[in-house]
Amino acid sequence: MEITVLPPQPDEPQITARFAIQSLGEHAAGFLAANNLQGWPDDHDYVLRNDRIGDILLMLSATTGLYVGQAKRFAWLISKISAEAGAKIPRRVSLDMAVKALGYFSYDVAYKCRSVDDFIQNFWPQGSAMGLQSLESLAPRTNANQRVINILLHHYQRNQEMDRQFNREALILKDASMKNTREYKRIKILKRQIAEKERVDSRRPVEYRQDL
Repeated sequence: MEITVLPPQPDEPQITARFAIQSLGEHAAGFLAANNLQGWPDDHDYVLRNDRIGDILLMLSATTGLYVGQAKRFAWLISKISAEAGAKIPRRVSLDMAVKALGYFSYDVAYKCRSVDDFIQNFWPQGSAMGLQSLESLAPRTNANQRVINILLHHYQRNQEMDRQFNREALILKDASMKNTREYKRIKILKRQIAEKERVDSRRPVEYRQDL
């Protein structure tokens, strides 16, 4: 029997389904998947749920932002979950928690920086942890994105005038002598419309960022 020894042959090229990495998150996920061919153990297969406060805040940080009505709904949910656990978080604190996930110092700051349609944009990806001092004094900040500052400043200045108008209208509503005037009735209708918009906005599904 004659045995023929052949020289080593190159490996056949393999077709892969690789795609362009768009973010560090995808790179990290790809690395972990390539080194974890057996899959994830059950205790590592974590699923985000809306009955855990930490999960809610993580999901909010991944959104494009929240309408004022949505922020109030999630604040109510946070307070409800904490109350069921025996340590209720006050509504004001839960509102602050919800908007901190979007990059704002507090709900008061976020509300004053809302857009014309009452949308609180998520600026966390741009590195913005925003307080009113930066907007009121126009103090330079080396750790803030100037584009973000300009957008928030535009909203803030518009809302200052809007809030002054709301305060004037609130005084009219408190004045008993104005109760039967046309202006009083106009303001009451406007207040109902604002409340109805918040109610409708609170039911909107949140939108998630595309860069995740």
